Amino acid sequence: MTDDTGPDPAIIAAMIGHLASDPRRQLAYVNGLLLDGTAARLGLKAGLAQFMTVPPAEAKRLTRARMAELILLRVAADGRVTRDDLVAGNFSDAEIAEHFTAARRIAQVERMAA
Repeated sequence: MTDDTGPDPAIIAAMIGHLASDPRRQLAYVNGLLLDGTAARLGLKAGLAQFMTVPPAEAKRLTRARMAELILLRVAADGRVTRDDLVAGNFSDAEIAEHFTAARRIAQVERMAA
């Protein structure tokens, strides 16, 4: 229920718990609470911080997918991709060293599938 102070924190906590089986929906819900100011109004911001981190494996997949997309676009445009292209795409040297080989393979598979 809502009243003059906003939604009930117990209902918010129950919804977050209910969405635990689907981390993406849970993250979207928590992000919505932060964006619309509900978390700040209810003093929940610090408590919700734990839900706003991406699990390490998911972060790696997102980085590789983002790098693969950049590689695919640069190869389509220029026929090659350079380290400068990757740095310009906001990848750190450590990310390039760790993810380039896997991202290149992903880009090759996507190019063959197209």
